[in-house]
Amino acid sequence: MTAIVATLAGCDNNGSKKSNVKVPDGIFFDAPVEGLGYTSSSVLTVPDGDGPDREISRVPTKVALSKDGSVIVLKDSGTNSLLVSDDSGKNWSAKTASFDIAGIFVSNDGSTVIASDADNTGLISRDRGVSWSSLENFSCGKNPKVVGSADGRILYSAAFSYTARSGESGVVGTCYRKSLDGGVSWSETLVPTTDYIGSPNGVFGSPDGQTVAIATGAAKLGGVNPAALYVSVDAGVTWKQLRAGANQSYIDVKMSDNGQIIFTTTYTATYISRDGGSTWSDGLPNEAGPLQLLSSTIAMSSDGRRLLLTLRDGESKISEDGGRSWMPVAEGVTSGLGGLSADGSTLVIAPQTGQTTVYGTRIGGPLPGHPLGLSLTADEIPLYQVRIEKSASMRFTDANGGFNCENDGSITFYLGNQALGTLACAGLVHVLQLDDPADEAGISRGLRIAQALQTLDRNRSSDGVVRKIKLWDLSQNKIDIDFTASEEKFTESLQKIYSELPDVNDKPFSMVTPDDAAAHIDDSLGSSEAGFAVPNIKLACGKNPCPPTLQAVQNKDTQQRVGGTVTGLPVGRKATLELAYTSLDGDKTAETFVLSANGVYKFASSAAPKQPYTVSLKKKPSDPGVTCEMTNASGTMPLGTVSDVDMTCSVATPLKMTLGGTISGLAPDQSVTLVTGNNAVLAIANGQFTFPRQVNAGQLYEVRVLSATPARLQCGVASGTGQVPVNYETSTITTVQITCEPLPSYVVSGSISGLPDGESLTVIARDSDRLQPVTLSAENGDFAFALPFTGDYSVSVSDLPLSHTCSVDGSEGEAEFPSVSVAIACEIAEGTSYSIKGTVSGLPSGETVTVSNTDSLAGTSFEVLNSNGNYSFEAAFTGNYSLALSPLGNGLVCSLSSVSGSPAYPSVISDVSCSGASVSGVITGLPDNASIQVDFGASLGNSIESVSGSSPSFKSKYLQPGTTYDVKVLSTSGGITCEPVVNGIGTMGSTGVTDLSISCASGSTGTAPGSLGGTVSGLLDGDIVAIQDSLGDAGFLDSAGNGSFTLPNGVAPGIDYFIEVIYAGPPESGGTCSVMSNAEGTMPAADANPNYVDNVVVNCSY
Repeated sequence: MTAIVATLAGCDNNGSKKSNVKVPDGIFFDAPVEGLGYTSSSVLTVPDGDGPDREISRVPTKVALSKDGSVIVLKDSGTNSLLVSDDSGKNWSAKTASFDIAGIFVSNDGSTVIASDADNTGLISRDRGVSWSSLENFSCGKNPKVVGSADGRILYSAAFSYTARSGESGVVGTCYRKSLDGGVSWSETLVPTTDYIGSPNGVFGSPDGQTVAIATGAAKLGGVNPAALYVSVDAGVTWKQLRAGANQSYIDVKMSDNGQIIFTTTYTATYISRDGGSTWSDGLPNEAGPLQLLSSTIAMSSDGRRLLLTLRDGESKISEDGGRSWMPVAEGVTSGLGGLSADGSTLVIAPQTGQTTVYGTRIGGPLPGHPLGLSLTADEIPLYQVRIEKSASMRFTDANGGFNCENDGSITFYLGNQALGTLACAGLVHVLQLDDPADEAGISRGLRIAQALQTLDRNRSSDGVVRKIKLWDLSQNKIDIDFTASEEKFTESLQKIYSELPDVNDKPFSMVTPDDAAAHIDDSLGSSEAGFAVPNIKLACGKNPCPPTLQAVQNKDTQQRVGGTVTGLPVGRKATLELAYTSLDGDKTAETFVLSANGVYKFASSAAPKQPYTVSLKKKPSDPGVTCEMTNASGTMPLGTVSDVDMTCSVATPLKMTLGGTISGLAPDQSVTLVTGNNAVLAIANGQFTFPRQVNAGQLYEVRVLSATPARLQCGVASGTGQVPVNYETSTITTVQITCEPLPSYVVSGSISGLPDGESLTVIARDSDRLQPVTLSAENGDFAFALPFTGDYSVSVSDLPLSHTCSVDGSEGEAEFPSVSVAIACEIAEGTSYSIKGTVSGLPSGETVTVSNTDSLAGTSFEVLNSNGNYSFEAAFTGNYSLALSPLGNGLVCSLSSVSGSPAYPSVISDVSCSGASVSGVITGLPDNASIQVDFGASLGNSIESVSGSSPSFKSKYLQPGTTYDVKVLSTSGGITCEPVVNGIGTMGSTGVTDLSISCASGSTGTAPGSLGGTVSGLLDGDIVAIQDSLGDAGFLDSAGNGSFTLPNGVAPGIDYFIEVIYAGPPESGGTCSVMSNAEGTMPAADANPNYVDNVVVNCSY
């Protein structure tokens, strides 16, 4: 249950309700006045004994109080004495009157006190009962009753009088007088109405002095019953009857300050109006018959909510909800007189006249149903004791069900109009502290209360809306909860509440189990919301019951402490824990705890519940390898001891160690074998070494040199003995140092001769102190090994040049200091030369090819081949060979079967194979002095050959098989025309093509008009020059055409021309051609003489 009641907005720290505040929605328990608790901060008694109260020899019969209860005036029934207190009953003074006191009046502010007798005599005090004077002319009849305004300035005196009537002895009526100056002067006798008004049994005056109410008695005269209630709201000028008589007298009347709530009694009934007298209801229903109210007294607080009624049979009842519900002031205790201050804070109860059993002091257990927890003890009851309850009023619990109240009072909690029980104020109390031992049937009333409250909270509206639950009408609905009944009956009584209260009956009823209720008590009282914050617990639980978990907080030695269990802590070792916590006094602090053994531990300090705590390992055991871990080291402190903050320690197994160190002084190929016990290692180089087997912690070791290579190598050991330490972090020992002394050394050097230029060999030297030889590559001249030698030496050679042999002078011997020198002599070996030869094929007749060989030892030789068949170099060779063919440049392709390699004895065979054939043919009809240019096509690189009539044949360069050819006549001399080439297109086979022919014919022997030509000079045989005019016409000439040329196409008369020439021969020949004169001009007219151009001069040079 989240909250037993909803906090009322606007309540102060003591739970007092402020005015004009809205009560928020939520579950709360509407006791007689919307709240859950009824408290009385102090209980006073008027004892008998020595002093002024000895004047009270009999039970008081009159009582009057100021509004705040500070001034209390009592009248003793046996004497004409007044007992006056102006400090709420703590101290008293006595005033003896000379008359029989019939009434007492105390103004609201307590300043004015009046005592009146049955006739027209009275006393008045205007200083709170300190000094007194006579009150004159205030009464107009018998038994006057005085009331007045809050400050005592306006006073009314009502009495009964006899009025003579015709034929009658007299009429009992009411008369009154009024004073506007505090009783100094009074008006004439006034009568409220001309009708018969009975005697004034009770009179009420409002604080402002404007409202006066009179309750009159009945006097049957002439069949008339004048008993009625009358009220004037204009200071007695006009009157109104509020309620007619009921064949019996009205005893008294009280009104609220606002005039809306009116409370009156007859001898047998009580009546209440909550609307200013318009409607009335029974104030105290009684099914057993008429009430016995003769000589009863009534009182009401100024707000009309608290009512007091003393019955004729001695029982007193109190209502806290304006008369809707009533409860005994004290069950089984009789009383005859009661008084209530206007603010409702002070209640005065006096015993009934003639009774010897009266209220006793507040000791022992509370009386059932009594809101103030009164107790009876016959042994200590003084006779005629008056009880004054001070500051008793209804208050509200907080949202959790807690209530703050002073330490000298008490509080009674209600469920509706049913008192749940009373607790002694202890700064803070809680409804769930209403506990008591289980009865014979095992039923705990406190647990039942928790069940009821939590069940009520759980059974809210199913729509999720938090609702207020009004329970003040339980008595009206005849609903009662028997907290001591069986579980079935108890459940039925709760279920009946929900079935008859519409605010909650839309949700199915479910009952909270006793176990859940018990857990709820612990949880609610132990929560910070309950307000049971340390250090209030001891006070709260010292006066009232608390569940064991909360009660245990008081014992600081055993409860609210933090601890746990320690395991694994090594014997003789210690660890320090620190607890950070909030003390029971609310201070944040810390405590250290030194652990020295395994088992249960507990910090000495007590920690506040619902506050955080943290336990940390401040200092762990110093031993290496010991680790400790905490579990459940932090949390929120519950109610009770925390015992699961455990520390578990473990000791790690020491690491096995790898033994090693460093070695220095070793030369290459030197080594030492080290040993410790059965652990050995071979060190072959300077630097780090480690033994292959690990050693255990505590094991002794001694490192020594077992052997060395070479054996005469001397090595020493430092830091080689010791004990393996216990270690948990590192696993190596690197402190052993091995130092070897260097052996005497010498240098091996020498010289080499007889090698061909640029050739080298490999020199190999061996040292008897080394496992591996050393080598170097050297040419003719001196050499030396960089690595020193220490043992016997030997020198040899490898990787000799071809056809050579070498000898070593001084090739081996013992060490000589400081050096050893050897001589290496090399020469060509006998019978190691070879020849190169082969076969030539495919070489066309008349063609030549040159073969060259580069001997790696002897240089380059040439051989010219001009025919097919066998060939052979004249020279002999010794080194590696490398053959090559010189470039041919005429289209002929030749290759070697072996190009390069090592010698092969007695000869190397490399055949020459050539391929290629030409296209050739004859020209007919070409004059001796004429020429043509033949173009052999793109496949031959657009090669052009110039053919003259004096040698009318042509031949192309060599073509490779599969090459296509397309032979054409490119240009002719002037006047020459040629037919297309016969057989000029085809594909070359492996043999030459010779069946091409060209037929030409000459026309006029003169120069044709518009022709463009000139002479060429300086062109070598077989070279080509390209001549082109500005029109793109070109002619190609070879050396046969050195002399004149004519471009194939002429130029029209008057047209400009421009001649360009390009050398078209082989680039490697370096030839250039240029126009020397007449490179440009204009073709002459057709009738000019000459009408052509033949003077262009072209010259070529190299």
